[in-house]
Amino acid sequence: MYRLLSGLYQHLTRKEEYNIIILGLDQSGKTTLLEKIKTIYNPNQPGLKPHQISKTIGQNIGKILISSSFLQFIDLGGSKEIRMIWEKYFKEIDGLCWVLDSND
Repeated sequence: MYRLLSGLYQHLTRKEEYNIIILGLDQSGKTTLLEKIKTIYNPNQPGLKPHQISKTIGQNIGKILISSSFLQFIDLGGSKEIRMIWEKYFKEIDGLCWVLDSND
């Protein structure tokens, strides 16, 4: 009986999780976008301010809760060397956000 109730509770309170990858060329504002999203949806734990952000080597990850779903944002560096690993993430993502810098 406990197992049945426990399973039902887990099913009813489960939150879907979606992975969204943030891509763009180097210095296009990917990390700035991620930090702004974190600030908007987690006001108690604001993201970094723009002057605190440095070049991404590898990845940055941010997770937010919207309604009954978790969105995990994966910000990958945009340098030429790191672009080669982008495709390794494609199998595990549910969405893609491409960031452009209009000054480029």
